[in-house]
Amino acid sequence: MRVVAGRWRGRRLNAPRGDAVRPTTDRVKEAVFSILGPDVADARVADLCCGAGSLGIEALSRGAAYAVFVDRDRRSLTAVQKNLEACGADPAHYRLVASDAAAWLEDVPVGDGPWLVLADPPYGVGVIAELAGILARRRAEGVVATVVLEHDRDDEPRPAGWDADSRRYGESHITILRPGAGDVPEDAP
Repeated sequence: MRVVAGRWRGRRLNAPRGDAVRPTTDRVKEAVFSILGPDVADARVADLCCGAGSLGIEALSRGAAYAVFVDRDRRSLTAVQKNLEACGADPAHYRLVASDAAAWLEDVPVGDGPWLVLADPPYGVGVIAELAGILARRRAEGVVATVVLEHDRDDEPRPAGWDADSRRYGESHITILRPGAGDVPEDAP
């Protein structure tokens, strides 16, 4: 696993030992960030269920302004910290949070966004369904902008009010959610 592009291109990233972390492959990262394109530059990024932090680190490498790495497993957060240090990341541009992804999303203050959310939760345990409802509400509050979810084929999210772009890369399925074309923020003139 490595950083695919940007200022840290080619840097190797390490995942915590054991089978609790399923790192996003380089091929999938490259595809996701190609689709996101300019949405990453200067973005505030939330890497939920971050594992080794490869998605958030990729975003920082490609010009994101700030990233928060959220995982409830402290071994994962230790791996993320080591990976960020190996890349030479400035601690002023990231934060590590030991928390459940849903709890973090619930607690983000209104006005502390919008966030580009990258989430690769464990497959088959209902996390995607739990996050989908929270994401829809937080989007309406202006906290969440674009969402990238990595999931298995049985967990594909289809929340109302989002334009969904779903793609398959081997066993990995990616769904990118953006506000629906007819959506107008509540505070728009």
